[in-house]
Amino acid sequence: MKKIFIFLFCLGLLSCLKDNQGANNTSPSPSAEGQNIDNIDQFMRQGPGFPLGDSLAEIRKNLGRPLRETVEDRQNVHDKNQTDQIYKLFYGGLYLEVYHVTEMNRDLILLLEVTGDQYQIAFGLAVGALKAKVRKVLGKPNDEKPTLWRYFASDLIMGAFEFGLQGDRAVSIKWYYSID
Repeated sequence: MKKIFIFLFCLGLLSCLKDNQGANNTSPSPSAEGQNIDNIDQFMRQGPGFPLGDSLAEIRKNLGRPLRETVEDRQNVHDKNQTDQIYKLFYGGLYLEVYHVTEMNRDLILLLEVTGDQYQIAFGLAVGALKAKVRKVLGKPNDEKPTLWRYFASDLIMGAFEFGLQGDRAVSIKWYYSID
């Protein structure tokens, strides 16, 4: 009797594992909402398909001198006595906002917008990509308007990106990075 119980238990366990085998599958798969969250997270993490850098110095080294640059002082939300800066860098077909945390001497990218087709983007979704290709790679947007598709990354990645659209093509791609 004990052997039969163990056999049935193992059989049930195998059945459960078979039913859940896709749960640990690491290949991209659409979510219940028709999204490919794995690709969305990867697109959010990678940002553009070219090196930016993790600091203003690295950004300038990788992209060169911006066509225009502005700096705004900003009160730090955690320390009201600390003033930080937001750098706005304008390149041909590319715009960046970088938050400089004075106390830590650290730079954090807040926003990246690509409007030029000269930049290579992950999955080949560069400016000029067809809407059909965007939908095929990323799935259904979280927010869909005729001229804008917005996608939200998972809670683990945090952030969002959007495609500005004109007709059947992307005319801009903008990443919003969450910081605290």
